Amino acid sequence: TSLEASLQTEMLYVYGPDWDVKPGKLISKKGTWLKPSVKFSWELMDTEKCYLPHGIAMPVMQIGKVSDPVELERHDWAGQ
Repeated sequence: TSLEASLQTEMLYVYGPDWDVKPGKLISKKGTWLKPSVKFSWELMDTEKCYLPHGIAMPVMQIGKVSDPVELERHDWAGQ
């Protein structure tokens, strides 16, 4: 069974400098957030974000830069 068929996949935003990039995973360098947009964490409701403490390894299938024009316009750090 493929990962896509056996698990739920989502597209979430992270703040790049908070993570070490390793093959197939991201490892949090400090406490940080997974978010559905590049809005600042304090702009989102608690149900819209997921906190990950330092040292968590998160499996990933794909990593890319922010390309959505709406997201890129939110603030100066959107591209990170």
